[in-house]
Amino acid sequence: MHHTNPFPIKLLSIAIISTFSINQHVYAEEIVSEKIITAPIVVTATRVEQNSFDLPVAIDVVESKDIQNGQLQMTLSESLIRVPGITAQNRNNQAQDPQISTRGFGSRSSFGVRGVRVYVDGIPLTMPDGQGQPGVVDLSAIKSIEVMRGPFSALYGNSSGGVIQMLTKDAPKTNEVGGTVMFGSYGTKRQILETTGTAEQIEYMLNVSNFETDGYRDHNSGKKQQATAKFKINITDDTKLTTLVNWFEQEAQDPLGLTREVAFSKPESAGVGAIDSNTRVYRSHTQVGFNLEHRINTNNGISLMSYVGTRENEQYLALPSQAPVNANGRASEISRDFWGADLRWDNNGEILHRPYNISMGFTYGKMNDDRTDTNA
Repeated sequence: MHHTNPFPIKLLSIAIISTFSINQHVYAEEIVSEKIITAPIVVTATRVEQNSFDLPVAIDVVESKDIQNGQLQMTLSESLIRVPGITAQNRNNQAQDPQISTRGFGSRSSFGVRGVRVYVDGIPLTMPDGQGQPGVVDLSAIKSIEVMRGPFSALYGNSSGGVIQMLTKDAPKTNEVGGTVMFGSYGTKRQILETTGTAEQIEYMLNVSNFETDGYRDHNSGKKQQATAKFKINITDDTKLTTLVNWFEQEAQDPLGLTREVAFSKPESAGVGAIDSNTRVYRSHTQVGFNLEHRINTNNGISLMSYVGTRENEQYLALPSQAPVNANGRASEISRDFWGADLRWDNNGEILHRPYNISMGFTYGKMNDDRTDTNA
């Protein structure tokens, strides 16, 4: 005859009773405790500043403490992984940007970010062809990230998937200077220097950073320098002009991928052809944007945004396995010039005691690519 031990059942009963008693005690304390009211979260990704709880929109905010505390601040995937509905995959390869998708949009992009428009302070990082490069912004200069998903992203044009809006830090009333130094394994180090403050009607923020690493894998070293400058001029109480400058330069070796067997047996090794072909990438990106905002009256406002920039991308690819032994690798180079402008009018008020918001505008963007593909 099979006998069961009654002890686990008794132990479970005791645990349930104890938990019930504790919960009753906590509930009684909550009744007599004071109410805690949290500050409302105001978002701007909807084109108009509004309380996020009052919007019929799937929108989330990642605050500065979640962006910077305990993070290396090298890629958006560090911060966006906590946002529901967003898939941010870190490729763990400095030669490739993270893959960001929302509700399936952008999941087929082999490089860059597609289907999701990326902005910083209202200035687009998404090129006119729909490809975004979020890596050009230093996350140490960002105070919050707003993520809007779903059809309301049509407020930004042809962005069916969603919008990622990064907002840089605001300048304090007093001048401040700060810095951060990080060290890690495999020769990883990062330095950040920042100065910010207010001089009469001008608010400014300057942020520069440097990152270097030898990498965990063979042929995986890289370095990255970034600079962000923001100047906000309060011309009048109703008019302000914001200038944003982003500069980015990166050199990284590409260790390529591994087969399943090699990934488990020797994960630190480089892929076939990576060392022989010296696969690597060089990128540089410079962009200047202007945003002029004017409040006409309580119910109407107008804004004009323009930007211009250049981007260089030089990548050395591996040879196919069937190539001749003495063949050189392939070099792909892209030189890009881009610019654009946005004019928008916003109106809000009430009709039949019901609030409404109207946003109308015109957006234009253009880019020119000079592409070459030669032997390395």
